[in-house]
Amino acid sequence: TYNGKSIEDGTITETIDDITPGEDTDIDDGDGDDSNWEWNTDANAYVVIYDGKGHGVATITVDGDKVQPTKVTYKDADGVELLNKELPTDAGRYTAEVEVTIGEESKTKIFPLCIEKRPLGVHFNLDDYILEAGGVYDASSVVEYEPVVIENVLVGGKLAEEDPVLEGTIKVADTPNSEDKYAVTFEGVKLGTDEDFDAENYEPTYYLNGELLELDENGDKTVGGEKDPEQGIDISEPDDETGISSIGTKRYRLYLANKDYNVADAKADYAAEGLELFSRHDKKYTKAGGSFTVWYEKDGVANAGGYRIFWSNKANGDYKEVKFDTVSEYFQIRNVQSNVYVKIYAADGFPVGNEEISAADYRAYAQPNKIVVITPQPTDVQIISMAGAVVATDKVTGQREFTNLTEGVYIVRMGETVVKLQVRK
Repeated sequence: TYNGKSIEDGTITETIDDITPGEDTDIDDGDGDDSNWEWNTDANAYVVIYDGKGHGVATITVDGDKVQPTKVTYKDADGVELLNKELPTDAGRYTAEVEVTIGEESKTKIFPLCIEKRPLGVHFNLDDYILEAGGVYDASSVVEYEPVVIENVLVGGKLAEEDPVLEGTIKVADTPNSEDKYAVTFEGVKLGTDEDFDAENYEPTYYLNGELLELDENGDKTVGGEKDPEQGIDISEPDDETGISSIGTKRYRLYLANKDYNVADAKADYAAEGLELFSRHDKKYTKAGGSFTVWYEKDGVANAGGYRIFWSNKANGDYKEVKFDTVSEYFQIRNVQSNVYVKIYAADGFPVGNEEISAADYRAYAQPNKIVVITPQPTDVQIISMAGAVVATDKVTGQREFTNLTEGVYIVRMGETVVKLQVRK
């Protein structure tokens, strides 16, 4: 028997009408992952959250028994058939016209489908990006994207292969209000669309410093002013010498050589054409104990090797080297307790003189399919795989690139200095 009905000659009879859309009938898209159709009574459709993948109807299950459609046609909300066997992918409503055959009987069943917009938390963390009074900022420069908490569960978030487009600006008032708060105005803030990102596939929720930010229909909102002083952000510019802002909060300034101050020291290698220093998000200030992230570009290529970055708390002070962070692939200056002055040297031109050479003077970092090694004096260098095989060796003075490495973990031995690096494609 099948659902209490008879089976004749090995085929199911009089059961095709049991296949009807609803909570008693399950459909499976057949891709084997966790994202699958679920019946939603409120939507009166089978629902899945947008994940950039196509979702179709591979099998139908009634009371534990599976039936495979003989033919499926998909149509959009306007009744237009999807061409070239395309599966529903973008957010929106669809119908699946499913031809089912049981025994000698065939019928077409209509299954309503809905791909819901993907929840996306759009977080403006202005405490991490110290803004200046009277400044106007591209909203995309001070934003991070996270999943949204729905019923105590993290849902959605940015897909790894998609980079959201965010339009609009953030404007900071010129002067503080009676509460010593600077009003921050969001104007025209919304998700945009380009060839790689479609805003119609996402449902954004906006946050300011962890609190819900309710923009109006035009993407506008002013916070931190007279009407809402508790939302104010301390963004007053600090005194260059003391680091104390006009309302008593310590802030420290980042100065990049030949951008924010002139390099008096002739050793600073800014004669190289096409060489330039940058800070992440154009960040100029940080709170006491905060950090700055910097990098250099040579002819438009970021951190390509051949240069070393140094910092000091005075333009003419003693400079210390900033170590390259192989995880973030930037130079990180952490726990800032003073103004920071940054300049750059050519790796093979940095003067060693009679200084004692320490392990800190040797550098190695990974780039796609290669390892870059920098030594302050002639040094035997070995690149060793985790299997113990020496895959490359050379005597290096200055900088040397070891190329054509396969993906994996390597031991880099530079004289007595040893580091472990992960090489990716």
